[in-house]
Amino acid sequence: MESNITGTRRSLPAAALMLAAFASPVETAATQVSQSYRFDIRGVALEEAVRQYAKVTGRQLIFQPATFGSRRAPDLVGTYDADTALGILLRGVPVRVERVRGGVIVIAPSAAAADDDALAQGAIAQDDGEPETTEPIVVTGTIIRGTPPAGVSVKTIDRKAIDSSTRSSVAEIVGLLPQNSGGTGTDAAVFALTDRASQNSSLASSPNLRGLGSDATLTLVNGRRQAGSGGRGNFADLSSVPLAAVARIEVLKDGASAIYGSDAVGGVVNVILREDLSGAKTRLRSGIGAGGSPSSYQASQLLGVTWSGGGILATYEFDYRSSLASADRIATRSADLRPLGGSDARLYYSAPATVLRYDATVRNYVPAYAVPAYTDRPRPQDFVRGSNLENQYELSDTLPLQERHATFVRIHHEITPDIEMFGEARWSRRRFEYASSPAQSLLVVTGTNPYFASPDGSPFEILAYSFGDDLGAARVKGWVDSASLTGGVTADLGTGWQLDAYYLFSRERSADRTTNTINSTALAEAMGGPDNPATSFSAARDGYFNPYGSGSSNSDAVRRFIGSGYLGNARRSAISTAVAKLDGPLIRLPAGSIGMAVGGAWRNESLSSSSYSFVSGVMPVSGVPASADRSLRAGFGELSVPVFDQAAGFGIGRLTMSAAVRHEDYSDFGGTTNPKVGATWALAPWVEVRGSWGTSFRAPALPEVYAPSRVTPTQLTTPAGGTVPVLIRSGGNGGLRPETAETLSFGATFKPAARVTLDLGYFRTSFDGRIDRPGITNVTRALTDPTLASFVTLIDPQNSAADLDRVRALAAEPGAVDVGYFPLTSYRAIIEGRYVNTRKVVVEGLDADLRASSEMPGGTLSANIGVAYLFRYSQQLTPAAPTNELSSTVGYPTKLKARSSLDWSAAPFGITLSSTYVDSYKNTDFTPAPRVAAWLTFDLQVRATIGGDNGFTFSLDARNLFNRAPPFVNRIGGIGYDAANADVLGRNVSVQVTKSW
Repeated sequence: MESNITGTRRSLPAAALMLAAFASPVETAATQVSQSYRFDIRGVALEEAVRQYAKVTGRQLIFQPATFGSRRAPDLVGTYDADTALGILLRGVPVRVERVRGGVIVIAPSAAAADDDALAQGAIAQDDGEPETTEPIVVTGTIIRGTPPAGVSVKTIDRKAIDSSTRSSVAEIVGLLPQNSGGTGTDAAVFALTDRASQNSSLASSPNLRGLGSDATLTLVNGRRQAGSGGRGNFADLSSVPLAAVARIEVLKDGASAIYGSDAVGGVVNVILREDLSGAKTRLRSGIGAGGSPSSYQASQLLGVTWSGGGILATYEFDYRSSLASADRIATRSADLRPLGGSDARLYYSAPATVLRYDATVRNYVPAYAVPAYTDRPRPQDFVRGSNLENQYELSDTLPLQERHATFVRIHHEITPDIEMFGEARWSRRRFEYASSPAQSLLVVTGTNPYFASPDGSPFEILAYSFGDDLGAARVKGWVDSASLTGGVTADLGTGWQLDAYYLFSRERSADRTTNTINSTALAEAMGGPDNPATSFSAARDGYFNPYGSGSSNSDAVRRFIGSGYLGNARRSAISTAVAKLDGPLIRLPAGSIGMAVGGAWRNESLSSSSYSFVSGVMPVSGVPASADRSLRAGFGELSVPVFDQAAGFGIGRLTMSAAVRHEDYSDFGGTTNPKVGATWALAPWVEVRGSWGTSFRAPALPEVYAPSRVTPTQLTTPAGGTVPVLIRSGGNGGLRPETAETLSFGATFKPAARVTLDLGYFRTSFDGRIDRPGITNVTRALTDPTLASFVTLIDPQNSAADLDRVRALAAEPGAVDVGYFPLTSYRAIIEGRYVNTRKVVVEGLDADLRASSEMPGGTLSANIGVAYLFRYSQQLTPAAPTNELSSTVGYPTKLKARSSLDWSAAPFGITLSSTYVDSYKNTDFTPAPRVAAWLTFDLQVRATIGGDNGFTFSLDARNLFNRAPPFVNRIGGIGYDAANADVLGRNVSVQVTKSW
């Protein structure tokens, strides 16, 4: 277990303690934060090492003689600040570190403590129990123990920040970071048509640092990969991690393929789970959204037992959120956005229907007549020139129902004083359900239908029809089951060297099923086609389908028959990995020892998918199954070199450099080697500068290479403003190469006063060969954006036999789905949606983070401000295409985003006020591009603890305190907000009760 460091005061029996009071007086707070010390502690027992530490730092320590038993201390050689040094000595030791009045530090066995919620590992608390601004020992970004990564800055979200965030899931908390974009990897982005990847069929939640995509941010749990989520299995689902089990979240906003391998391009999110607990902790939470929807409930239970040399921790969490109907929010209520200042995006697929006529000028079917309402069989003179329009979102949800059960169990035990074994198990089961837009289709109606009518005597009519009044919304239900098992060993080999090895198996299974949709074969029969002997339906007996009515005129038997269609998908992804690493001091230099880590890894990845449909024919049809797997072997190493140290007698300040390299050899596309170098230079106790350079890569996801060809229909907006049916061809590309990236960052950290830290950083990520599907990523603009012309083939099967043959060939492919929803002669384009390596993406900007706290009469005031600013987010799709600037446009990060908080803590009460600011930006879907307003929201938490450490903690959370609606965005699809930069929830009020036992 890692040492747990907290500011909770408690008394320990004086007779059981030894006071180690050494020469110098207790340091001031400023000294504790900034001063560094030179240590040379080697080959001694841990008790002796702690005594030597106290002599060097002058700190007063209180500890029990038996606390450390016969443990040996790791070698501590080099220059460190006092907190970091103590954390290195106590890493893996079941103790808690506390500071009491006067600056005296108590090291107590963890069994004497009730909980480890106060702070993450490594941060020592101030005299009155509230946290100082000292940083926790970082484990993300390096594989060398006890050494912060050189050249980079890691953001740590500790347990206190988690508890005061007003958020109830890991994904929501990471989403608060200014560097995170909501454009992909969220259920809201899927429903708001913002998710450019269009592959999040399981409605998973994933970080999206720098807006580079969820697949460019590596998500780890306890430093280890997890099975992939989504249709491509190319990102990890944070919703499977129970928030109650989280100790802290570390975020590296820099490329790190030299450390972790593939996917670590935009950054790394490492969720660190709790290691030990003595006792129990119960948490209940209930929330309600504006207007009474959505409602949410959460309950969690932690149980833990520790013993000499080991412990076991078990966590269970239940989470529920109801669906949010589109009609319950202004931005999603209607596709007619004119009342909000936008366009009318309602569709002429309606009930009553719209009669289409072929226009030879535009070579397309266009609205000609509106079928009149309130009649079963209109007369020719009843038809009205123009079209009917229908709000396609009237019956749908804008957020799904999500329900989750999640567990986490960890056990560890020291076999000997030098060998510890551990095992971890996680399991999560999540289900989702939502209402989707109703089925729509082009109907070819002839005289065989008794309701047939024509405004001008035509022998047939083509009607654009919506089945919303007949069937209601399409219903989608699904589930996701994820599990992870890990077993490992840590062995101290002497002279500061340690062996870490583990094996992990992680898998995710998911399925979804859409019902209440049309079966086109049944529809054709019900419209007057010949009776099909394979069905029990008879139009003459059960009734004909009336395509001229409003839907309510059709009998229940007809509606049940035509609405018998359904389709479904199932997926399974898994990874198995074994990793072994050695690290320790290599050689000693005047400024300290060179730290070194070397290791190797093996990993196998697999993904399979299947589908079925009953949208045509008389029997369900299975789609083309897909499965693929790959394996890789990796070797890696890292060096941390203390170049000079003024405390050792030479140099200015303290300079540490690091170098890392990782080579991975894949079974399907070969090898890749990625280096990284970094340096951190502490020029003075109050200022530190840093810089890093490296290369990163992302291996093509298995479906991007091996997915079978698929052909599906949709409707797109034309340059003239109407909509036409098109076919999208998607699938894998065996010729893909890995994405490569070059990352550069530098920055500085200033500590001008005690408890004040300002961190500034510059970053630049240059992507080459970015894997994308431009025809699908930008599908709403596919027919209107000239830069996408190379991915679009215009066709006219109405007048070209060759084009009609081409459409028929696509419809006959095994992967064709629902192509018969529209007449084959109505399609006007084929969109190339297969994966390709695009040209280049460059993201460049600045990060700023200010943290400060101050002791005031009666309590502590703390402030945090985080800012992300983009200089550019440019994309070039092909060598011949222009470079487009995407920052501050719809679906992409804005140039400026900030998150701030102000916290007042005066035990037993506390209050936190937070704000999120998203700068204004442009909506380039239109010319000239209108401005989207800036968005400022506030969150508030009020809390109180009654009964001390084992009492009750009550909190009242208000998210979006003033119920600010998202800024209006005139979207082509008729949704009035941008889920990448806002949310549609509105005010959400929650009450939470926590009890430690």
